Amino acid sequence: MSVRPLYQKTPSHLDRLDQKETVLSHNKVTGWSVNLPIAKTCQPSKVCINTCYFSKGGSSWPASLNKQVRVYNSIKGDPKATASRIARECEKNKATYLRWNGGGDLFDESIDCLMEVARILPELPIWVVTRIPAMAAKVPDAKNVFVHFSLDRHSMDRRDKALELRPLNRKFFFSYQGEKGETPPDDIWTKVSVVFWDCYKMKELPKWKKAGMETICPLNWRRFEGKDICGTCETCRRCFDNSASKHAHKVTGVPRAK
Repeated sequence: MSVRPLYQKTPSHLDRLDQKETVLSHNKVTGWSVNLPIAKTCQPSKVCINTCYFSKGGSSWPASLNKQVRVYNSIKGDPKATASRIARECEKNKATYLRWNGGGDLFDESIDCLMEVARILPELPIWVVTRIPAMAAKVPDAKNVFVHFSLDRHSMDRRDKALELRPLNRKFFFSYQGEKGETPPDDIWTKVSVVFWDCYKMKELPKWKKAGMETICPLNWRRFEGKDICGTCETCRRCFDNSASKHAHKVTGVPRAK
C-alpha cells in the first residue's frame, strides 16, 4: 500500500482558504503578516535566494506552503472579500501594523486586496515589501501604506527601473540586503533608507555620517550587542512610520509623487 507524501499537493491544497481558516501568519520578529507563495509571485535575485528567511524553517514546511497557496488563490479569486477577512483578523489580534508579503511578492489582485484593507482600517500601517519594479510602482498612495523595495548588490539596476516607472505611492523607499561575508558599500546609505547585514550580523561599526547610521536596521544593532531580536519591528517601526520614506526623499533622491 503506497503512502501519499506530505508535501504532495492534492486538489484540496489548491483551493481557497476555508471559512474557519486564518489568513494572517505571525513572526516573532516582524509580527502579523500576509504570506504568499514564493514560487507563484517572486522574482528573486541571487542574494535573495541565499538569504531569504522565508525559504527556510517553518514557513517552508508543507503545511505552510499549502496555506500560502490557499491565501494566494483566495486573493486572486476575491480580493475584496479576502481583505474583509484580513481586516477582521487584524482587529481581533489587535495588530498595530501589518506586513504585506512576509513572504512572496505583489500581483495585481494583491494590490487591490491590500488597498481595500487600507480603506477599511485607515489607521493601521501597512508595510508592503517587494522586489518587482512594475508591481511596486502600481501601489496607490494612501496615508497608511508604505512601499519598501528590497535591493542587493546583484539587483541594484531594479532601483532605476522602479524610479523610471514613477511610483504612485509617496511613501516609497529602498533597502539593501547584504550577502554572506559582505560589508555593505560605504555610500549605500545615500541610495537606500534601510540597511541589513547578512543574518543581521554587523561585524564592526561602519564609519558613516549620522544620516547613514540611522539607516542601519536595529536588528543589526541587537545582534551586534548580543541581544534578543524578537519584537524589534514593533519597537522600531522605521519602515512604516515615515522615517524611512523621509530619508528616501531627503537623502537618496527618491522623488515624491505628484
